[in-house]
Amino acid sequence: MQAAGHKSLQIGMNIRFPPFCPNTVLDDIAFARSAGFDCVQFAVREPGDYASYLGASLETLGQALRAANLTSVMEIVVRIDQAGRNAIGQTPLEVLQTQLPTITALTCSCVHWHLVPMDSSLETPALHTLEDALVPIFMAGVEIAS
Repeated sequence: MQAAGHKSLQIGMNIRFPPFCPNTVLDDIAFARSAGFDCVQFAVREPGDYASYLGASLETLGQALRAANLTSVMEIVVRIDQAGRNAIGQTPLEVLQTQLPTITALTCSCVHWHLVPMDSSLETPALHTLEDALVPIFMAGVEIAS
């Protein structure tokens, strides 16, 4: 279902990475274009230097996406503790900020977070408290997107 006034975005495929896939990111971009996809998704598993993991410069990948007439989106998985911070103490917003050069270079039209509690045994009240504490971070993320 599509909200009034919003264009739907059909994501064609996830970009796959070694060691699970022998293809390079450039191979996946070429495949997506040849298969008729309009969009590809890049998945980030923080923390780390995602740009070096891609196997080509961000400029090269951005040019390849534009040449293939592909848009891209990014998924960022952030494992958080009860205080809303990852294993190295960053908030989801700080993780997002570290990825802004990559997001910009890959001309990502959308970014979405998957926030995953590190402690899978958290009870519902603790999860609700954590969710409430994350609202300002979500609002700041929307502000950055604007």
